[in-house]
Amino acid sequence: MSDTYFVDNAVQFRVSSTCSTTGADTIDTIAGGGTIAVGDPLRLNTSGINWEIFRFANDLGGGEWQLNRNHGISYPTSGVSIKYGIYDGKAQEPSGDAGPFPTIARALAAADGADVVNIKKNNGYKLDNVDQIAEPLSPTGSGDVANNIKLKISGFKQTPGDMDEGGTYYQSPYKAYLAGIDSACIVDIDGDDCGFSLMEIDGLENVEFVNLYFHNTDTLEGNHCVYLKSQSDGLLFSRCFFDDTYRGIAGLDNAFGPANGTLITNCYSGPNIEKGAIAKITGVLNFVVGCVANPQTGKAGIMVEGSGGIFNNLVINGGNAVAGYGSVYIKNNTIYNSSLSAVFIHDSGSTVVVRNNILVPHKDAKAINIYTAGGSVRNDYNCIWGADGNQLAIPFQTLKSGGVAPVLGDNSIEVDPDFVNAAGGDFRPRNQLVLRGGQKDVAGNSTQMGAKMQRYEFGQRARMVNLARLGIMR
Repeated sequence: MSDTYFVDNAVQFRVSSTCSTTGADTIDTIAGGGTIAVGDPLRLNTSGINWEIFRFANDLGGGEWQLNRNHGISYPTSGVSIKYGIYDGKAQEPSGDAGPFPTIARALAAADGADVVNIKKNNGYKLDNVDQIAEPLSPTGSGDVANNIKLKISGFKQTPGDMDEGGTYYQSPYKAYLAGIDSACIVDIDGDDCGFSLMEIDGLENVEFVNLYFHNTDTLEGNHCVYLKSQSDGLLFSRCFFDDTYRGIAGLDNAFGPANGTLITNCYSGPNIEKGAIAKITGVLNFVVGCVANPQTGKAGIMVEGSGGIFNNLVINGGNAVAGYGSVYIKNNTIYNSSLSAVFIHDSGSTVVVRNNILVPHKDAKAINIYTAGGSVRNDYNCIWGADGNQLAIPFQTLKSGGVAPVLGDNSIEVDPDFVNAAGGDFRPRNQLVLRGGQKDVAGNSTQMGAKMQRYEFGQRARMVNLARLGIMR
């Protein structure tokens, strides 16, 4: 059995009060009934202007409750009032039916198994101890990989699903890169320069995060958008955006985040991530697919350690654009203007496959770079060129003592991909050698190099289809 929970921080909460006792507050009413437990938060006004979150500590009897500040042990002063009420559970409608949770944290505490948490857009959710508790969000429930049970946490604007692909409020990661993030099309989770990671995942299975914009943690080491605290399995991040943080998804401090079977797809990382990287993740069969990364010069784009794949992504600028540590397949990516290398390998046990990519780093950078620890690469069917419009002077190198540098590959090409408008962010290639130069498919047909950024690979061919023959394929 599964439950569906809603989060809506615009709803009225349950408790209203006017308080005048130092150290304890007299609660006038609990609208709609309900209970409160030690540690549950309340929103209080201590000055008549500024609101702050306190936590329930003790029922003193006679309607008096002892309250502690969220991150301390002091109590409210006289004249304190409760603005809306407690976050101990769902708000109560006049009929007594359960309404939405006013905070994300309380919904995550309730959800488990195959439940769904739908978070309504409104004006966003700020972890500032006023709108939301200033602590990392952390699901306590989990899905179950062995039994195909998934816990889903998803944003929406008016009705669940309207931000998904094909929905009224869908914005692709590529459009977010070109035009900026459309605030109407994503649920904003703002860390308010909090100094901690916004989402903390600790040993969970089969949890899905969809349509969420994590940002503004501050950019100090370890303050990520998503912190993978311990080994988790089967995580999905779909259409999640990351910015103003240390890394998007990562582990403790600057370490790789431990996870198996993760899929990161249709996501976007902005230019204000201190160390770059949509993801820095380690484990078995982790995949980053169909994402756009726009890291700062010299910073990372996508990092996968262990085994998995980096497929069909666009990485603009950065330092080492994509990095494979282990058995990683890097295919159909477009990489432009990376300052150090387009593909970076740094593990003596690495066997990285690099195929069907468009690698256009800075003129002084490398297309493929094996670093000091070494590793092996199997590369072919790639387009190699310089972002300045010229052939790279040294496209491949190894810094491993005694190591051998990669070679071009029998089917790779060193030509200008002829992007539609690289300066304007349009990285669709027009060079026919690139459009038809990829590794052949199972039917022997030519495929495109680079990330797919147009509706059809071969628009001209589509008009040559024999309609009589097409009729038998229904």
